[in-house]
Amino acid sequence: MKYFIGFILLISAGALFSYQHYNLAYWRLSPQARVDMKWSYEVKKKMSQSKQLNMALQLLKDYKMVTTDQQFKDLIDKSHPPFKKTPKGTYTLEVQIMPWIEDMKYGYLIQHDLIDDKNNKVAEFSTNFDIGYLW
Repeated sequence: MKYFIGFILLISAGALFSYQHYNLAYWRLSPQARVDMKWSYEVKKKMSQSKQLNMALQLLKDYKMVTTDQQFKDLIDKSHPPFKKTPKGTYTLEVQIMPWIEDMKYGYLIQHDLIDDKNNKVAEFSTNFDIGYLW
């Protein structure tokens, strides 16, 4: 009996480890929720790396989102960008979302171009992440 309880604890610990290691909770989300979660995480990471970018993204007057592939347009239209507009803003963010498929994975390349009020590109950065597998 005491070996049985130890065995159950060992199996439980292994299951918890694999759940965290392989990030199974992430893969159980819908593709739209995965896009929102990863996009928010990547933008926060970029903002923490650059104080200038952080300040500029807090002064957004508007953002525009475009895609190059109509097949993924519905998924992109349902996503929630991790940016907030402010009426006192002086910058416009142009976001181009390009889907990619490589081997058996698919995902997005998101290009961000920060434009000031004089129509000059101030900064640019991109994020790339996978959101699923083709079966």
